[in-house]
Amino acid sequence: MILQNEQLVIRKLERKDDVYLAKWLSDANILTYYEGKDNPFDIEKVLEKFYDINEEETRCIIEYDGVSIGYIQFYPIEHESRVAYDYNNDEEVIYGLDQFMG
Repeated sequence: MILQNEQLVIRKLERKDDVYLAKWLSDANILTYYEGKDNPFDIEKVLEKFYDINEEETRCIIEYDGVSIGYIQFYPIEHESRVAYDYNNDEEVIYGLDQFMG
């Protein structure tokens, strides 16, 4: 469990969540902002993209009142991205964040 506050829960992604991700990532409204409208996900694509072993990324499901409603992931920003965005201090810990509501 990452966070729990009354009805809101943020927990690490589990294998059973592939169905939610495939459903959400087939919705044109979500795809407009995440991966592009012409790039829908099926279960196979979800498994390939979200269930690889990348210990740098923390992938989570957002639940409200016991219902899965969205996805959030966070990860440390690598040196190349720091340079691209003009974050010149490699000593600071800077995280990227991606999220969508299903």
